[in-house]
Amino acid sequence: MIRAVTFDADGTLWDFEQAMRDALAVALLELQGLVPRHAAARAAALTLADLAATRDRVAAELRPANPTLEQVRIAAFARKLEELGSPDPALASHLFERYVEHRYAATRPYDDVLPTLDALAGLDPGPIVGLISNGNTDPARCGLSGRFQFALYASPRAAAKPDRHLFDLALREARCEPSALVHVGDSLANDVAGARALGIRAVWLNRDGLPNTTTIMPDAEIATLAELPDLIGEPPRAGR
Repeated sequence: MIRAVTFDADGTLWDFEQAMRDALAVALLELQGLVPRHAAARAAALTLADLAATRDRVAAELRPANPTLEQVRIAAFARKLEELGSPDPALASHLFERYVEHRYAATRPYDDVLPTLDALAGLDPGPIVGLISNGNTDPARCGLSGRFQFALYASPRAAAKPDRHLFDLALREARCEPSALVHVGDSLANDVAGARALGIRAVWLNRDGLPNTTTIMPDAEIATLAELPDLIGEPPRAGR
């Protein structure tokens, strides 16, 4: 019997990549409008790819210190301002605040999310529903307030999926054995492999119908979350 269902967040419940690009575009315009005149020409030539590359470079440099995602993003804005010859920690923090504000404004659940959560809540007995994310998006700010009994995030003290730490915490929160938990996510490596390593049933959400070219095998594959409620209460079927 399934006692709990956990969901990955980014790419499963909402399109994080698109929201991130939209928010970065807003932050870039803000940066270009606020830097001093001597940096304006170089700032005008910046692209979203430049901001993304700086963020990745800073994240790699800071990795030994186990920074939070927020710290990495602020440091990336600060680094870009330094590269423009206009270091300004206060402006870096302002750009981060604008980025977060617009990222949340652009983050909305996929169309199948709310109906699926409603369907799970209507089951008898209804499963405990949780969220396990390597990101930092608060579902309450994305139209999903009150939909999850618990939400767990990777952090400097909680290793990211596929490490077992978040899955162990989920089992503790749900107060169930691994066989009574179903985890749903869009990543074969992070969600499916991570869950199955602990004996948790793993459902691969494959919205784009991509081929599975790995050796990682989910317990079930679905193209939309609308298929999930039918899997609850019976062993997930391999493949589709």
